[in-house]
Amino acid sequence: MHSSKPFILFFSPVRHAASFYRSLQGIAHTEVVTSKSRDEFFKDAAGKYKDIFAIYRTSASNAVAGKFDAEFIEHLPPSCKYIFHNGAGYDPIDTSACGKRGIIVTNAPDPVTDATADLAIFLLLGALRQLNPSILSLRAGNFKEGLDFGHDPQGKTLGILGMGRIGRATKQRCDAFGLKTIYYNRRALPSEQAAGAEYVSFEKLLIESDIISINVPLNANTKHLMSAAEIAKMKRGVVIINTARGAIIDEAAMADALENNHIAAVGLDVYEREPEINEKLMKQERALVVPHVGTHTTETLAKMETWAMENARRAIVGEPLLSPVPEAWDDQSWSELGRPSPELHQISLTDITQTNASIIRDIFQEVAAACPDAFCCVVTNPVNSTVPVAAETLKQAGVFEPTRLFGVTTLEVVRASTFAAQALGSDADPKAFRVPVIGGHSPISSGTAPAVINRTFFLPLLLFPLPSCKFSNEPRSLMFKIQACNSEAMRIVKSKQGVGSATTCMAYAGFRFVKAILRAMNGEAGGKELAAELEVDFFAVRVILGKTGAVTVVPVGELASSEKKLLEVATRELRTDIATGLSFMS
Repeated sequence: MHSSKPFILFFSPVRHAASFYRSLQGIAHTEVVTSKSRDEFFKDAAGKYKDIFAIYRTSASNAVAGKFDAEFIEHLPPSCKYIFHNGAGYDPIDTSACGKRGIIVTNAPDPVTDATADLAIFLLLGALRQLNPSILSLRAGNFKEGLDFGHDPQGKTLGILGMGRIGRATKQRCDAFGLKTIYYNRRALPSEQAAGAEYVSFEKLLIESDIISINVPLNANTKHLMSAAEIAKMKRGVVIINTARGAIIDEAAMADALENNHIAAVGLDVYEREPEINEKLMKQERALVVPHVGTHTTETLAKMETWAMENARRAIVGEPLLSPVPEAWDDQSWSELGRPSPELHQISLTDITQTNASIIRDIFQEVAAACPDAFCCVVTNPVNSTVPVAAETLKQAGVFEPTRLFGVTTLEVVRASTFAAQALGSDADPKAFRVPVIGGHSPISSGTAPAVINRTFFLPLLLFPLPSCKFSNEPRSLMFKIQACNSEAMRIVKSKQGVGSATTCMAYAGFRFVKAILRAMNGEAGGKELAAELEVDFFAVRVILGKTGAVTVVPVGELASSEKKLLEVATRELRTDIATGLSFMS
């Protein structure tokens, strides 16, 4: 019998962050895998590992059971919810298979940046100066005999393929050597991130670069991104550096180009079929090669282990993960971004705002890179602040499209429609009845911020129900009941000691809004819902949805004088929350 703590199975032992590992054992049951083969692990997964909550793995974990491909994922027990990968590149993990099983994959991108960029500089200078032939010659007993000349970096053009964290860190280091940097990405970076590097097409990078540094991840789109045809477009005498993944280059074609001197030299840390390396490449003196040691330092490995285990700790205690991988949004035409953090009932609204704003910023940085054309629906509290954060993040990345970013306030519509249907009598069906609501979204908060409960962000339009009708009760009392529903929700939350909250209601509201989007994308009628129309101060209004996003803003209509006064109050409160989100980004 295992302990009641979540069971994390380590496919590689922790060697450098022992103190963090011991602290993790305070909240998790941990074991290092003892299976000796893939088949043995499959048997163990149905036996002694049938209750695992998560797997911790490194690049060396393939030695135990091979790649974490679809077959491997299929053999994991239903209890397995996470794979915490200790490394930036996670191509050995089939993220699509994980998604189908509801398994969240995290990686460790930040800790690897400096060490990998440092090694890239070593390989760049070593290859450019032809140091490997001189080292081999010296070890053979020859002192500076028969050596070819190297080259200085000053004035050369460095082409960076993939200007992510490592690419930018490499560029920063190369500035000191007088290199001119050009780069190719899926899209141009903001000027502050490009830091003077020129954005060019892939073909122009191949043609103009004296040195090419490869820094893209390996996936179906980047495998053999550089084959014989691409190498033929490069300058004769080009130097290639690869610290990313070996299979991005056709290794055999690269070896041939070295042999015929089209490529002057290469500096390699990664290979197409590790640990096997192309025989012709291994015989090439002008190939400066090291055995995938980009992060092989005591300090960096300790940071990587800590990062991966911190993701594990956060998953257990219910805090936002540091680095879930972005494949959940790749190749998608829309993204539903629910509350990434758990119910934060014992945290003040200020803390919730800061925490969730940082999460939304990080998520939308990945959205901007992975699927900038997605329909993005934000339900993360407080929506009034997080939608501006999302918008500003997309603006900074140069991919903001206001008609495809929505702050989902459908929960207010659901509540208003339910109360209004109850006021009409037992024959009224809340699902077939809608009361439009404009303004913002009132977040569920905790008892630590009681003033928030009475803030009014939205206005139900009781004069314009769908279908049209008249209420027998006094509209004003119904109005106040709808606006005060957050207080009632808080009473229920407290009675349940923080369990439940508005999760089910919010899930239903999110479902309804996404359903409307999907219908609109398919060209069906009825794609009408409430969302934040982002060019009107993030003020939620009714919109008509089309295949490309929000296509029409539905006019509010003439309000009664009492409603106008309530709208002024809601607008004033809403502006405060909007300013909070914008100030976070500034």
